[in-house]
Amino acid sequence: MVLYTPKVAKKYLDIDTDLVALAIEQANNSFASSGIGNVKLRLVHQQEIKYDEAKRQHFEHLYNTVDGKGPFSGVHALREEKRPTLSR
Repeated sequence: MVLYTPKVAKKYLDIDTDLVALAIEQANNSFASSGIGNVKLRLVHQQEIKYDEAKRQHFEHLYNTVDGKGPFSGVHALREEKRPTLSR
């Protein structure tokens, strides 16, 4: 799942292709190049989240995300909702 802010979205003509798909492709290429080809990212959901990243320090963003504070309060539920079922 990829979440991005309005500030990030403004930097791309096509956020789906220019950011989200490219990031997943690069991560998967990195995994393969590192010899961990058994790991592969697959996009299950993406959306803009109303968050102003300019007003805080790097670790505050991380803590807010992990702790589900402010605009991130619904992220854990969203992740559970969008989580794919794994078929074996």
